[in-house]
Amino acid sequence: MPSRVSIGCRGVSDIAAKAAGRLTACVALLALLAGLVPEGVAQSSNTIVRFEVIRGTNALGVVDVEMFDQEKPETVRNFLLYVRSGAYSNSFFHRDVPGFIVQGGGFTVTDPSSTNAPTATNSPTATNQFAAYKAVTDFGKLTNEFLVGSRMSNTFGTIAMAKLGDDANSASSQWFFNLGNNTTNLDNQNGGFTVFGRVLASTNATDGTNVLAHFNRLSTSSTIVNLATLVSNSFGAFTDLPVASSNTPPRIPTYTGLYYTRISILNDSYVPGTNAPTIAITSPVPYTRFTNQVVTITGTATDDSELARVTYRVNGGAQQIAVGTTNWSIPLAPNIGLTTVSVESIDFEGRRSTTNSVTFSYTAWVPLNLLVLGEGRVTGVTNGQRVELGHSYVATVKPGKKQILETWSGSVTSRASTLAFLVPTNATNFSLTAQFAADPFIRLAGTYHGIIRSNTPALENSGLVTLSMSAKGGLSGRIRHRTGTYSFTGKLDTNYSTTLQGNIGGINRSISLKLDTTNSAGVITGSVFGNSTAEI
Repeated sequence: MPSRVSIGCRGVSDIAAKAAGRLTACVALLALLAGLVPEGVAQSSNTIVRFEVIRGTNALGVVDVEMFDQEKPETVRNFLLYVRSGAYSNSFFHRDVPGFIVQGGGFTVTDPSSTNAPTATNSPTATNQFAAYKAVTDFGKLTNEFLVGSRMSNTFGTIAMAKLGDDANSASSQWFFNLGNNTTNLDNQNGGFTVFGRVLASTNATDGTNVLAHFNRLSTSSTIVNLATLVSNSFGAFTDLPVASSNTPPRIPTYTGLYYTRISILNDSYVPGTNAPTIAITSPVPYTRFTNQVVTITGTATDDSELARVTYRVNGGAQQIAVGTTNWSIPLAPNIGLTTVSVESIDFEGRRSTTNSVTFSYTAWVPLNLLVLGEGRVTGVTNGQRVELGHSYVATVKPGKKQILETWSGSVTSRASTLAFLVPTNATNFSLTAQFAADPFIRLAGTYHGIIRSNTPALENSGLVTLSMSAKGGLSGRIRHRTGTYSFTGKLDTNYSTTLQGNIGGINRSISLKLDTTNSAGVITGSVFGNSTAEI
């Protein structure tokens, strides 16, 4: 709430100040000079909304709320759209946490006078049962206005928009009254909960904040029920449902046991129209190709009264609100590929235009940072060329004389001579480094001799190895084990490794070899599975 300012009324005597007319004039003048209005007194330019609260089949009271039209304009317009369109008809308070909030605007029922209660079976054909409740029409998600205009805190008697957790811009139809001072909590989480109105001063026990105080007196042991427990998990939205009659022990309520809200606008100057609104897209031309830029969809809309908003969906996703109405725009940072944006306009009676749509393609490019280290070259791509996000490219290495490709590194790692790579759709840069080195096969070609041994020396786990390696990595040799000999051939791969299979000493063994290219002596080490190690 705005801070109160204390200002003296000069020039008015104590006697004169007792006169109602003069006192009122003085207060009005001070309010004008200070830019404030006494708490509980509505500004004439603001919208006044009446909440008639019905407890079961009986009236509980009336809550008149002054909207903050100037401070939170889009939030107020959003709320008035739901009221004028009839979206809140037969809606009820679905959540009451005494001392915290009482919440509504989310759900309606078909027949508030029905005495049928929800059933555990949740029959979808039971149209007069609470199981057949409906969500209030969604007119799109609001951009949070908590920090727009004057700061309005979540104090007792204010009304604010409800929203999804961890999504500051998710408010749509649901609202709540603050039943306590929630400034510390609700002003500081999830971007702040936008307060867009306050309850006007109470004059008797059945209006204003006195009605709100009623919800502070309800109890989870009797008049607040958890339908998720009483019925099924499908009633998860009604874990704190206020009911109009004693509920001890807890029982499933009927429609007539709910708290309904009948919402109207007391000073509404809006004149309803008779026709549905229209909408047109002026830009872009269908199937325009965009590259590396924000894409803005623009258009116009008309109505014979007043447009409430223009909404849009991107590729059939969640409904969102465009900027503007008669002339509207939608700034987008689209994904790579084809994007379809569908739009429609909505008037204050909730009528929608026919849906219009446009499809365009979007791509983005980043420079390729290609680095070549050593003696060799790369073909297929060049340093500094633009590569398109979501597209594939092929790069091939051409090593110099007696050189090999040691590795590709950067955005992609590989040892393949021909590298096929995909540029990710979310890439902001792309780099490749081709590292060449002297060919170790040529340098280390020759004949090697070694032994097979184990950690527990024994004749059956020992043997002799002779191995010849060609300049191209080809291998041939033999293993002598006890009285037998095993000849083998193979080839080292690009990781300078190979695995051989053979029967040695009557046992089928797997022989794994690895050439140490960093050792000037050219040592080849490996293992003969069966707890034996080869040293060559």
